[in-house]
Amino acid sequence: MYKKLIVVFFLLANLIGCTEKQSTGEDFSFTTIDGEIKWLSDYRGKIVIVDFMGVNCQPCQYQLLELKKVYDEYGDKVEIISIDVWAVYGETADDVRSLLKAFEKASIPLNWTFGIDDGTLWNKYVVKKTVPTLYIFDEHGEQIFYEVGYTPYDKIVKYIA
Repeated sequence: MYKKLIVVFFLLANLIGCTEKQSTGEDFSFTTIDGEIKWLSDYRGKIVIVDFMGVNCQPCQYQLLELKKVYDEYGDKVEIISIDVWAVYGETADDVRSLLKAFEKASIPLNWTFGIDDGTLWNKYVVKKTVPTLYIFDEHGEQIFYEVGYTPYDKIVKYIA
């Protein structure tokens, strides 16, 4: 009797098939420095680097230089989002704009998306309350890399190629 049930179960499983659970990946919203609401899922189909940073953080400024190298080399495959999470300390979208102008004045244009956090992402993603904190998500929104502190170009591109 049990053998028949096992055979029937096996046949039904093969006839019906198994469906793979579709993962929707990580998703969160943020506000760009221009006031537009964006979602991580808006960037599906590309690798997404999310840089949680602060304007007045010197290591974050060095991180921006590394991200500039990544952007220049892999901008067609990668989306970069730098989000100022130090709004909790009073930084504003105007502060981010000023930082971008300073980089541009030094002939280093940073042409990716910049956002400002209301504290939500700070509390969820910047676990050690240290910036820069870098996340890399694959084309499906799955987290494939996370690091607290400055991350060099060579380490970042391992997750792109």
